[in-house]
Amino acid sequence: MNDAASPASAPPISIVICTRNRAELLRRALTSVVEQDFPRDAFEILVVDNGSTDHTAEVVRSFATRGPVQWLMEPEPGLCIARNTGWRAAAGSIIAYFDDDAIASPGWLRAVQDGFADRSLNIGVMGGPVRPIWEAPRPAWLADAIVCSLTVIDWGDEKKFIPDVSQQWLAGANMAMPKAVLEEVGGFHPWLDRVGVNLLSSGDVFLEKQIIERGYKCLYHPGMIIGHLAAASRLNKRWFFRRYYWQGVSDAASVDRKSTRL
Repeated sequence: MNDAASPASAPPISIVICTRNRAELLRRALTSVVEQDFPRDAFEILVVDNGSTDHTAEVVRSFATRGPVQWLMEPEPGLCIARNTGWRAAAGSIIAYFDDDAIASPGWLRAVQDGFADRSLNIGVMGGPVRPIWEAPRPAWLADAIVCSLTVIDWGDEKKFIPDVSQQWLAGANMAMPKAVLEEVGGFHPWLDRVGVNLLSSGDVFLEKQIIERGYKCLYHPGMIIGHLAAASRLNKRWFFRRYYWQGVSDAASVDRKSTRL
């Protein structure tokens, strides 16, 4: 791991990508970030490897000539654990989370910058649309009411504040917040979200609730667009039954964790 940059030289945006054994998907994700129309010295990328056994490290090293890309190993399994490792190692004042199976739109980083431009708005967290990249045709039975389980988000074409994340929310695959705010709330709760093969979720929404409760605003920015893989392996009813079973477990865990000091 590289030494942290000094405050004077620190990039304002640190992009954290957590990954495990998806080297080729990660290559596409990294390409979409490094090719952004954005000053290359104004952001860094931290890839948090959550115990990969494939060629993930080689993929990350292949981007070394294209700017500051760090590879960090986090051996303890868990998405929220890996996300915490990322922000704690970051040099930037803004932490942007991005998934290893996502593709950033050309204006993604510009939108992140724009969302935090007016400090008087007291933005604690922001995110934007997540559009599906269908690996197989969308099943006819897959209704709009449940497609959100595939991390699909579209709350319209205008910027707006989200005061209640039980109705609308931001996805961890596409969200950003000041590092100082993450420090204030203690980061992501390590007992929520994916660990191994289970389908725990809601670590992102739990964090958003904590941020809002501290008086910060939650901003939806329609220009902060990503595409996110809708894997063929998930496009069946059995997966959705499992997904909603684990959503119930996640909701119960979120209520329990609410009274637990991190």
